[in-house]
Amino acid sequence: MVEVIYGNYRARVEGEKMRNVAKDARSFRTWQKPDTFYPCSSAKSEFPKEIFLVEGNSAGGGLKAARNAKFQAILTFKGKSKNCWDCTLEEALKSEPLLNLVKVLECGIGPTFDIRKLAFDKIIITTDADIDGYHIRVGLVSFFIKFLPGVVEAGKLYIAEPPLYRLVQGKNVYFVASQTEYIE
Repeated sequence: MVEVIYGNYRARVEGEKMRNVAKDARSFRTWQKPDTFYPCSSAKSEFPKEIFLVEGNSAGGGLKAARNAKFQAILTFKGKSKNCWDCTLEEALKSEPLLNLVKVLECGIGPTFDIRKLAFDKIIITTDADIDGYHIRVGLVSFFIKFLPGVVEAGKLYIAEPPLYRLVQGKNVYFVASQTEYIE
């Protein structure tokens, strides 16, 4: 009997947390877009809208110059994001970069999630091909898997895999993705 009572108590506490997150979601309307977000210039385009989640301002600046601004947006992250795998939704949303991500996607999170409201057709994680880049990529993917699984299930999450090295041999140019390929 004690286990049933304790289980009901935990369910009520978790339900209250979710209601608080839903209340916080209503405050998204007063949110200002961050300086690190570069939106699409056109609301309507014949191409699917894409957002690049980019590691750092330097990479974001290079991508900003190379993108098609009509249908490609950029959100840059400074440093490594919070590891969300072992935290609650409330704790994850205390991280400003992740909160900005949820707001930019416009589809809500938790009880307010609606895939039909997702502002982009493709969400592309773009990081460097080094250890820090992999760490940031894994952190973002774990956030999507845990708190926005509908985005993953709908096939809207992508990872851009950059080459690690550019090799030039005479007039030939090769791109390799690993240290092993570089040595060979």
